[in-house]
Amino acid sequence: MLSKLQIRTRLLVSYAIIVALMVITGGFALNRISYVASRTTELYDHPFTVRKSVRDATLNFLRMHSKLKDAVSPAIWRWSRSAFSARRATSTR
Repeated sequence: MLSKLQIRTRLLVSYAIIVALMVITGGFALNRISYVASRTTELYDHPFTVRKSVRDATLNFLRMHSKLKDAVSPAIWRWSRSAFSARRATSTR
């Protein structure tokens, strides 16, 4: 079948096939480059998002701890002072 075609036609068909393969390969390469770029951005941004969330959670925990300590400490101090003075009063009798 190819022997019946002119050399010009055979060359044009072969060049068209090569160009089509190059276009397909180029399109696939651009698709993969876009995919790799999006994955790279996601890998870069994700640890910082997690680190920021952990930092915020730690700060909130420390704030709660400080406020609870401030709220409970005076009550414990008053209770221990009154308990100590009651024990002292009973031991001196």
